[in-house]
Amino acid sequence: MRKFAAVFSICFVLILCCVGLAGAEIIEGKANSAGTVTWQFDTDTGNVVVSGTGKMENWTLIYNTSWRDYNEEFVHAEIGNGVTEICDSAFSSCTNLTSITIPNSVTKIGSSAFYGCTALTQMTIPGSVASMGNNIFEGCTGLSSVTMQSGVTSIGYNAFSRCASLTSITIPNTVTSLGSSAFSNCTALTSVTLSSSLTAIADYTFNSCSNLAGITIPSSVTSIGRMAFYCCSKLANVTISNGVTSIGNDSFGGCTSLTSITIPNSVTTIGSSAFSGCSALTSVAISSGVTTIGSSAFSDCSALTNITLPNSVTSIGAYAFNGCTNLANITLSNGITSIEDCTFQNCEKLTSIVIPNGVTSLGGWVFNNCYSLSSISIPSSVTTISEEPLGWNTSIQNIYVESISTLFLENLDFGYTEKQRNLYVNGSLLTDLVIRNEDNITSIPGGIFSGLACLKTVTLSNNITTIGNS
Repeated sequence: MRKFAAVFSICFVLILCCVGLAGAEIIEGKANSAGTVTWQFDTDTGNVVVSGTGKMENWTLIYNTSWRDYNEEFVHAEIGNGVTEICDSAFSSCTNLTSITIPNSVTKIGSSAFYGCTALTQMTIPGSVASMGNNIFEGCTGLSSVTMQSGVTSIGYNAFSRCASLTSITIPNTVTSLGSSAFSNCTALTSVTLSSSLTAIADYTFNSCSNLAGITIPSSVTSIGRMAFYCCSKLANVTISNGVTSIGNDSFGGCTSLTSITIPNSVTTIGSSAFSGCSALTSVAISSGVTTIGSSAFSDCSALTNITLPNSVTSIGAYAFNGCTNLANITLSNGITSIEDCTFQNCEKLTSIVIPNGVTSLGGWVFNNCYSLSSISIPSSVTTISEEPLGWNTSIQNIYVESISTLFLENLDFGYTEKQRNLYVNGSLLTDLVIRNEDNITSIPGGIFSGLACLKTVTLSNNITTIGNS
């Protein structure tokens, strides 16, 4: 009986082994048309091995790969020494792939090679890889650790976009090119070390990295692209090294934790909305190299209390400081030639401002809703005034000009104000207005004097042909 039981046990084990062996299957195929690179897939372990010499076939889409029927079963991928290129979309959407081994023989990884590999948790890129393609790890939501060895020179656009578990990244100093949106929407990313050889921060590179706490832009970088750090809401510390020449549109827009920024001498252009919505920004130091401040550049920086624009600045865009509700003092550059529409609109705490002699154009609604501004001086250099530069509902009571012309009479709108105003001409309060023939004024708009508390008499020239109502 014992002998029978022993024989039965041995037979049972052998049957189980046979069943196990029967369930396992090794599937093979070519990884390029020449057959110099092949692959083997073990259905039992989920391991796929790509071996041989040379490049993998460039299939472009995962649906064209020779292993398309098994890609969702891959658990581990091993690229053999001798393979030189991993093709586009090679392992795209391999949602069960947890790890991959890449040898030093590989010099290029194609676009979307590991796109959407949501189970992939860590990755090492050997220094032999010079080029990393576009979208290479996009949507790898489980990827938490990436090591790039020295030797990589370029990283494509969207390379790590939407890698929601990635917490830190060090880009080796060999990298010179970083594609647009390379790390956009990496919402767990807190720390980034950039390459000292990087030449530009491309558009959207770190867009919506909502936990990124700080960044140092190296001196090798010459430009910061559009929306590069847009809506990085935890970004509190930014160092821009001397070397950057332009800060792109919306580059730091919506960085609500940023408290201070220093613009180095190398920067010539601050783009439109570059720091718009930086509601915690209290300190801005602009160096003497800046010539252009774009429209809405500092709009809605509600914590900003004062700012000085160096004399190098020649252009300030419309709405540049709109909504800076705590801005009390601003020193304008002597190089400015025009103040555009709504530049200081809604600067409720602005108490004084000097328009430099040299400004030739004053836009519309420039000082609208500047409730704390009680006086303003308009230099004789101003030859163009748009409609209602003082806006409505302002507290401006004293206006200083050097001469009277149709320009001022028509556009300063003395008659449409909640508060009576005083007009000073060459430092003297205007009580008796004499319009001379040589002033070349031919018409008096309706209602323009009704808000002038100081005015007692008006003497008109013979050139006046039209007088408006009221």
